Amino acid sequence: MKYSNQEKKKKVIIYTRVSIDDQAETGFSLANQEDLLRRECTRRGFEIVEHYRDDGYSATTFERPAFQRLHAYLKQHKKQVELILVTKWC
Repeated sequence: MKYSNQEKKKKVIIYTRVSIDDQAETGFSLANQEDLLRRECTRRGFEIVEHYRDDGYSATTFERPAFQRLHAYLKQHKKQVELILVTKWC
């Protein structure tokens, strides 16, 4: 489904993360995640305002450098970002 370009574009942040080399080698690399998210944003007509990436950090904690910067950005830009897009894999 294509979305109308006449609608106001939603402002979004994309966030990508890998914790181990295996993820990068099995198709879950940061580049693959970013490509997937960017294509989805294009399909939906979203405007990406920021992209944050953490390489080598576990999802078991929020103490990740890029995630902390993302959190700070949201605090500084209240109500300016409508969505945060991430990928999920099993």
